[in-house]
Order: sequence, then structure tokens, then C-alpha cells
Amino acid sequence: MSQPIKTGHLRYYHKGLLSKSWKDYFFVLFNDSTLQWYEKQNSPKAQGSIRIRDIAQHLCVGPYTRCFPDRPQLPRPTDEPNLIALPRTLPGNKNQEIIWILCNDVTHLNDWMKAIVSTLPPPPQQNPQPPSAQPQGGAYRPPAPQQGANFRPSAPPPPSNPYGQQQQQQQQQQQNRPLYPQLPNNQQPSYNNTTVVVQPSPAYGGTGGSNVQNTSSTKKT
Repeated sequence: MSQPIKTGHLRYYHKGLLSKSWKDYFFVLFNDSTLQWYEKQNSPKAQGSIRIRDIAQHLCVGPYTRCFPDRPQLPRPTDEPNLIALPRTLPGNKNQEIIWILCNDVTHLNDWMKAIVSTLPPPPQQNPQPPSAQPQGGAYRPPAPQQGANFRPSAPPPPSNPYGQQQQQQQQQQQNRPLYPQLPNNQQPSYNNTTVVVQPSPAYGGTGGSNVQNTSSTKKT
């Protein structure tokens, strides 16, 4: 049975029949990465929920939320570093639905991101490349010297292959591409001793860095 590991108030972009606005909701994060939100802390029924581990690759924070269409207007321009976008559907879906959440400040955001990251599975391990039998980069290995003054080489050595080196570097870069979306300052959710860093909002003057550690106790903000 899933257990709550963090609770607290966050601003949720509510879409009603006649209006859309930011409202204060009570959120509960469970250890299976399910996030639920309630209109009031003592409300008997959740207004909505999402399992973050299912969409972790598309989670965006801060300025990276600009990639989503129809991003809501923020209460203040300085609130952008504190914004979290949780897409319910995959990118490219015609009727894409996005859950918009706004934290109070950078410290508040980092606290929630630590808890969220602790509920996510480790990223898939990449298979290492098998060792190549051929020398890299088309390097030429000359034959053993032959005896005799009349020896002549049968052909000049083949030129080096800089294109092969470039192609191999590109393949390595593609394999090293992060499997999860980047957070501000090129940080991204990893799952062991991860650091989640966001740009501090000048309106709050908070610190921007925080080490992500696994947590098992319930927190209230």
C-alpha cells in the first residue's frame, strides 16, 4: 500500500467552465510517485491525480516549461523559476493536457523536487560498446621491416580517417544523451545523490542549489 511522503500547499492552475486561474490546493505525494491534489486540506475526495513516474521523461521545470503550448500567464514574471509542468499525455498529442503547479520560491521547489525524485525508478542502464578489433580512427600499423636492400613498399600507408573519428564521437554523444528532461542549469532528475538546481528568483533571494537525497518520512510544508 502506498504511503504519503510529502504534503503541502501549492498553487494549481485551475481550469473551470468559465474561467481559469491560479488557486491554492493541498497536495499529497505518495511513495509510488502518485501526486494527488485537494481543494482543501480536509477535503474527502481528491480533485485530481497523476503518476509522475509514467511521465518523468517529459517533466519540465522553470524556463524549460516554455516548450509546452498554452503555458498559463504567471502571477508575476519572477515566478517562472518556480513553475512545474506535468504533462498527462505524450508530446504531440492533439489534446495534450498539462498539470501546472507553482511553488512559493526556489527553496520550496527544491524540497518538492527532492521528494519527487526519490519516488522515481533508476534510469535504464545503457549497454557498453563492445571493444573494436580494428584500431580507432583508421590508424595505420606498418608491417614488420623486411631484410634486404632491394625492399620496396608495395603501397603507401592509407591516410587517417578523421571522419570516422567524428562519426564515432557523435555516436558516443548520442548514447550519453540524458534519458530524462533537463532542469535549469543543465540539471536533471537522477536517482542517487542527484542535485536539482534552479535559477533563484530575484523576488525571493533564495539559494539555487540543493542536494537530492532519498526520503522516507512524511513532510509538511
